[in-house]
Amino acid sequence: MKLRTAIRYQILDFLKPLAIFYSVIILLMATVTIVFGAVSSTENVSFSNMEFNSIVFLCFCGVMTFQDDFKLFIQNGMTRKMIFQSFVCEFLCVAALMALVESVVGVFLQKIFEYHPLFFLLYENEGFLLQFIWLFLAYTATVFLAYLAATIRNRIGKAPFILGLITLGLILFILFPAINTATHGEFFSRLLPVIKFLMGYVGDSFQPLNPALLFIGVILACMAGSYLLTRRAEIK
Repeated sequence: MKLRTAIRYQILDFLKPLAIFYSVIILLMATVTIVFGAVSSTENVSFSNMEFNSIVFLCFCGVMTFQDDFKLFIQNGMTRKMIFQSFVCEFLCVAALMALVESVVGVFLQKIFEYHPLFFLLYENEGFLLQFIWLFLAYTATVFLAYLAATIRNRIGKAPFILGLITLGLILFILFPAINTATHGEFFSRLLPVIKFLMGYVGDSFQPLNPALLFIGVILACMAGSYLLTRRAEIK
């Protein structure tokens, strides 16, 4: 009963910020359309990559879920295992809801604006079911990554966590380019095909199984890591 109540509480508590989030997105799109139409003679207004906003939103969701709900549930007598189970159910429901809403809304937006969903921009594929599954897995991986980051921060402390992020940034934006320069472009030329394969680019075709397995691998790894850290998490 506690687990069911916790899941219901989390989902209902999530719906309000989600409604605000989508309202802001719609308001911005409407404002841009009106302003652009008033100052330009161009008839069509183009929108794309709106899913990146959802990714940022889900990052906040994953972090805030641990920071706020974990403490609340511990104080109400729930075990860490039950708390983690409720988080998993919440994340799956949230990712599925957002993927469904954005897949459906995207169909209508294409009739109003010159709108291109992220899935179409990446793969030039308008398959509704494929887009929903891809978004669902991508959103689930995103929110679990954010949750894992929050549990790591709780475990090691704020200063080491920030230092780790800075180190990661230096590796990605300084060390890797330096290695690529030292190898005369060989490093990136070997890395890029692997990334393209994992994202589903195989020859001239799109293989949806590849990114699906990639996202599922990320999800399972983040679930395992965050579960172990949640069991040892301290209330701060």
